[in-house]
Amino acid sequence: MDLLKWFREGNFSGVFIDSRKPLEGGLFICIRGDKFDGNSFALTAIDAGAKAALVERHYYDDNPAIFEGKPIALVENGEKTLLSLAASYRDWLDPNVISIVGSGGKTNTKNMFAEICKRAFETHATKGNLNNHIGLPLTLLNTPVSTEVLVLEMGVSRPGAMKTLASVAKPDIVLMTNVGTSHIEHFHSKEKILHEKMQANAYYQEDHLLIVNGFDPMLNNLPEQPFRVIRTEPEELKVIDTDEGIFHFEYKGISIHLQVPGAFQMHNALLCIEAAREMGIDDHVIQEGIEHYRGESQRFMVSKRGGITIVDDVYNSSPDSISGAVETMLMLTGKRHIAVLGDVLELGESAEEVHREIGHLPQVKELDLLFTIGDFASHISSHHENGKHFRDIRTLINTLNETLQEGDVLLVKASRAMELERVLRGLEIDNE
Repeated sequence: MDLLKWFREGNFSGVFIDSRKPLEGGLFICIRGDKFDGNSFALTAIDAGAKAALVERHYYDDNPAIFEGKPIALVENGEKTLLSLAASYRDWLDPNVISIVGSGGKTNTKNMFAEICKRAFETHATKGNLNNHIGLPLTLLNTPVSTEVLVLEMGVSRPGAMKTLASVAKPDIVLMTNVGTSHIEHFHSKEKILHEKMQANAYYQEDHLLIVNGFDPMLNNLPEQPFRVIRTEPEELKVIDTDEGIFHFEYKGISIHLQVPGAFQMHNALLCIEAAREMGIDDHVIQEGIEHYRGESQRFMVSKRGGITIVDDVYNSSPDSISGAVETMLMLTGKRHIAVLGDVLELGESAEEVHREIGHLPQVKELDLLFTIGDFASHISSHHENGKHFRDIRTLINTLNETLQEGDVLLVKASRAMELERVLRGLEIDNE
């Protein structure tokens, strides 16, 4: 089976790896994970509408009879096949590939930039945060053949992973948001994190371009590279007005009135402006795209419930993002500013020290009330005069329901594995 030829000729509607989310006419690729073996779901996927399935040879050899007469092809390793097929499809499709990398802000930047690009080109972008060694090739293989610009989010948590992603995506332009301490447990230093992020440029061509956030000290002081580097320029930024944490600013002759709160969103926008201009997109299109962007679910999403301002930032967390989130929520009008902060994970041996440093942040000390939960977050609240740590989420929710008053502003934030959306679901206040 010449899979690439089938893709070129449109014989598959796309690729999927989860039989619970079947794609009619798609190709099901069997992936072995930590909890499930995709090979055991190949027939389920075919019955649900898959045109064919790629089954690993070892599984077929153990179960040949069940596949008799079924539209399958054998591969040695499903994950490696997914990556190699995606790389071949990217080369054949040959869109202009823009990759977003960084310790934080990737999804916001990716979607903000996609809002610009889709107004000028046939554009496809990573859905959600499908940004790892499985999600990225899936994004590529589900890219329409008419695509001119492909905007890819590239995320890694362990050394060596970025080069694998780059070998598949081969980005023409890389936007780098920042270098923080996310996943430092596996990298041990910010310098090694920066080295890993820079591997996004490993397969650069002559016209390759890296655009970095000039507000980040490490990125602003990059050594000379064998490709062109643009730094956003803080001195060119003029803040015109700020209302409820939302910035109206000018940058190099373009005026932008953001629709999402946070200085970090302004920094994301500068990356988008520089990249879009390099691609020849007119300023009025750039402005329209950025100002149309409304943010992402669970990433500093502001809503009103029962007269209380809720800031849902439960998707993930890091020391830098906590600093930015608390700083921004303090800009929101309210009688009291209350934060619920959970553990920041994957900090390794530095976990206790980092949480203690978060507790000493000036903006954290400005909070009227601070509630924490987790194994390490007590080191945040222990430094706050109105801080309280909780050992179980039910007690935390009950205390919040007893504490919250009309006019309060509530921020809820933690690493993804803490699942603090449970706190938001437990609030006994009505939606507006």
